[in-house]
Amino acid sequence: MNESDLIPYAAMATLGTPPILVLAPHPDDEVLGCGGAILAHVEAGHPVDVIIVTDGSKGIPDPELSPSTARIIRANEAMAAARMLGYGQPEFWNYPDRGLLPDANLIDRIATLVMENNYQTAFIPSPLEIHPDHRNLALACLAVAERIDRRIDFCFYEVGQPLYPNRLLDISHHIATKRRAIACFSSQLSVQNYDLQNDGLNRFRSYTLPPTVTHAEGFFVVDSSQLCADANLMRLTGLPRLGRRDLDAGMADLCKRLTVMEHELTQLRQDLASMTQSRSWRITSPLRKIRIGWQAFGKLGLFLKR
Repeated sequence: MNESDLIPYAAMATLGTPPILVLAPHPDDEVLGCGGAILAHVEAGHPVDVIIVTDGSKGIPDPELSPSTARIIRANEAMAAARMLGYGQPEFWNYPDRGLLPDANLIDRIATLVMENNYQTAFIPSPLEIHPDHRNLALACLAVAERIDRRIDFCFYEVGQPLYPNRLLDISHHIATKRRAIACFSSQLSVQNYDLQNDGLNRFRSYTLPPTVTHAEGFFVVDSSQLCADANLMRLTGLPRLGRRDLDAGMADLCKRLTVMEHELTQLRQDLASMTQSRSWRITSPLRKIRIGWQAFGKLGLFLKR
């Protein structure tokens, strides 16, 4: 198994078939996770709809700030970033920040949205994310995959936790605009250097790409029917792009290596047995005993000096 079996060594210019849906747990996740992808689709003239699922009201750690004011601040930041990206305006569902649950209400709402608008591609957070709202939105989307009766490509993006990508998107010529869009979220940048961290992640994603690619976004892409048929979450959680055949091949290679090592160990044991039974080994036995005695005597002398 080579490196290219684990991570892409080529980048794409666009990712996904339009129309495009982006589901963001909070205001700013749509830019941090897939801002470059949004820009690529906008540049290609593709329709992009962005839904910001929670109100983000707990994302500003100011005890004197009311939740309603925090909600307004974060919505304004998201709308400013939307203008920077050029896709239109986001839709706000205003579920409670840190209270999002993958319940029937959320699942039905997403399923209805997907079916009514005939989305072909949905950008959604990875279930590996550390924030509970991110994880629960991902789980709701997985439940939607089981409910809808047609195929849709899920592009899982990364924000707070890197994933094992099977697609890399070249955002080199979009990175300046993405930075300006991230800069719209001043309330969040006062909490953490999300701009620098995200820029570092995008730069790191170019590790396996040509030098002309300076920044890339990483995604794990799987269509909903494959996800349901294979229960393929394993590929999202540590075994990237490893199907049954890959696992069998890896196991066969491991067994082969173990067989070679066992053969080498057997040969070493035989060589050791031959050496200890040789005439020279028997003749030099007294010398080895003297050497061992002197070593023990030297250690005793050091101990007594203490």
